[in-house]
Amino acid sequence: MVSPLPVMEGEGAPIQRDLLNIVRGKLTMKSLLHVVQLIAVIALIGSTQNNQWSNINADFQYTEGVPIGVGMEANVNISANETTNQIDIKGLFNLSKWSNMRNESVTIESEEEESSQENYGFENITTLQEVREEIAVMNKIAISLVCILLILNFWDVKYRSFLGLIITGLIFWIFISLAFRAPLGYIASANFGDSVPGVDESDDGESSVHPISVVEYSWNDTSATIFINYSSYDLGLVNESNLSEVIENPPGEDHPSFMKMEGKISLTIAKFISDLFYIWLGIFVLIPAIMTIGKRVSIDKIERLT
Repeated sequence: MVSPLPVMEGEGAPIQRDLLNIVRGKLTMKSLLHVVQLIAVIALIGSTQNNQWSNINADFQYTEGVPIGVGMEANVNISANETTNQIDIKGLFNLSKWSNMRNESVTIESEEEESSQENYGFENITTLQEVREEIAVMNKIAISLVCILLILNFWDVKYRSFLGLIITGLIFWIFISLAFRAPLGYIASANFGDSVPGVDESDDGESSVHPISVVEYSWNDTSATIFINYSSYDLGLVNESNLSEVIENPPGEDHPSFMKMEGKISLTIAKFISDLFYIWLGIFVLIPAIMTIGKRVSIDKIERLT
């Protein structure tokens, strides 16, 4: 509890009353802020249960070479209760033609295949279902802590600001979970390799050489997109008499084995998730900080006058 201030008499009494009224007003504003925070958390719980969280779209297509026109588009929608996905294969006729022309037995030993699969680190990422369960628990904890903070503020309990910091961190972690951990959890548990045309998931070795990748990024408040251009030489389309030469040096884009793929992967989060970030920044970070500084300044004025 805040210790009572000494009562001033004479000319200083009106000043003290004005400053005390300022402090009481700030306490009232603090209570109002906690009520707004409580309403925001309740709205957050309703939004997470009733709205779609995010959409993942992957669209790839060969633009040059024998498999031109072959591609895949995957569309995934993630919400609190279900995940819907749709995969469309493009250019089935060219895919069949490509498969008939290829010599499937032509591969080279891969020195980085095993390590490259392990370096993604997906085995350490929390799955989507686990993230869903965590968010449900965190929502309940958040609303309980805000209610407790409102009560502590009513009784003017000291050090309640520490509880406010815990709530601020918790709301931010809910935002991170909705915006990033949920989509990554889906990707970690999904296997796209079996759905990509022309991708050989065998452990016999690499079927293409001299890969070149160009990656670009773009993003805004609600979405992020990765653009990928990939080219290589398909050993299954190389004459065996020229195989060693192609493996050692790129034969050029005019070679029959050359192929190029273009595509993009985009993540779009629901608008309520981006709004959650600005709400968190406003009513859980900036406004409490401004009010705390203002209260400290008012108390310093009282101490100097008394």
